[in-house]
Amino acid sequence: MTHAERIDALSSAFTESMTRLLARLDGASPTALMAKPPEGGWSSAEIAWHVGVINVAFAGLIDGSIPNARPAPEGFLETPWTEIASRVPAKHVE
Repeated sequence: MTHAERIDALSSAFTESMTRLLARLDGASPTALMAKPPEGGWSSAEIAWHVGVINVAFAGLIDGSIPNARPAPEGFLETPWTEIASRVPAKHVE
């Protein structure tokens, strides 16, 4: 798969994911949006806020509006998601 094909696939997956997320948020009550899981973690509202902030940051990197953003060098290969995920430590639950 070429870089352009990966970008197209990622763009489509992103749009589909955001559509699903927004539909779920729109269908939830304010109480449900603010509720945190009993075992700990973020509420749906906190997750939505985080997604929004990160989307704005990534958009700025992509469109160059964030200072010092640079295009990927020629021949750049993305780190496979499985490798990234393997670096995330397990959730510690007491």
